[in-house]
Amino acid sequence: MSRLRGRERRRRALSLCAAVAFVFGALYLARPRSATELRPLIDLRYPGIRWVDAPTLARWLAREPESLPLLLDVREPEEFAVSQLRDARRVAPNLADVSTLHIEPGATVVVYCAVGLRSAALFARLRASGARNVYSLLGGIFEWAKQGRPLYRGATRAYVVHPYDRLWGTLIRPELRAEAE
Repeated sequence: MSRLRGRERRRRALSLCAAVAFVFGALYLARPRSATELRPLIDLRYPGIRWVDAPTLARWLAREPESLPLLLDVREPEEFAVSQLRDARRVAPNLADVSTLHIEPGATVVVYCAVGLRSAALFARLRASGARNVYSLLGGIFEWAKQGRPLYRGATRAYVVHPYDRLWGTLIRPELRAEAE
């Protein structure tokens, strides 16, 4: 039984590595101009993703406080430290046990990352755990910022996003890109 679990873990790890290599290869060859252009590649790796676009999420965030969606930011601490969507909770991209998030049954959850790849992986884990009202932000925080939507660093307004790295950073306009360390 434990050998099977070990094999399954290795198979999943190899599958994730192949997906990441595929996306990076496509990024290098196709040179998308925006994060939303990655959707077909992400959909290949994570079929069944329920996407929410930035204008729709902005409408949801203008609702009464008791009906606001739970925002889960699936980026690294250094990315989150630069900016995030207001009241978002950071979740480690490699979080395996999503039950530790203690999501209320029936809650609307929106996951996001820089462009949508890491949030799609969390989306899939949340759906597999039984969560039903889950969405991934199309184009991630890059698309949100590109549309001039508000960013925050805690309660303070922010105006740039972390580029993740040099390659991914090409998907965000220079004036919206924080200096990577």
